[in-house]
Amino acid sequence: MTSRERLLNAIRCRPVDRVPINTYELCARNSQSFENNQPSYQGLMQFIREHTDAVAMWNPAGNGVFALSAHPTEITYTRETEAARGLTTTRYQAVMPSGRVLRWTDKVYKDVMTTWHTEHICKTLQDVDDFLSIPFVPVAYDASDYARIRN
Repeated sequence: MTSRERLLNAIRCRPVDRVPINTYELCARNSQSFENNQPSYQGLMQFIREHTDAVAMWNPAGNGVFALSAHPTEITYTRETEAARGLTTTRYQAVMPSGRVLRWTDKVYKDVMTTWHTEHICKTLQDVDDFLSIPFVPVAYDASDYARIRN
């Protein structure tokens, strides 16, 4: 039974030859993902490709700007790097349709694939209202590189 058959049968509550195994965040089929480009992960990723039922996470290019919308939104940011600690701090600002500016801050440590949101975008009910006032414009995605992760 192939991984695809196993996963589809399991989802449909049909018999499978074994329990499907998936590593979720460690996406063996996405050649552009961090773990597939980090030399220290190569042995692990090869094992995952050979012995698990990979569900490929894929981020196709699109015209999304902000808040899962293609609506034009002015976003500016400043980035500071503390070399001694290997920490990059990014401070963002986005102008909402009301004219108010929402701010948030992210931090990332070198070689750690986690973004820490140390200041959240919505801090008040007014912030929530402003965020939700961004018009929804459907995002158009470019699926031309789908074949890269298809197998």
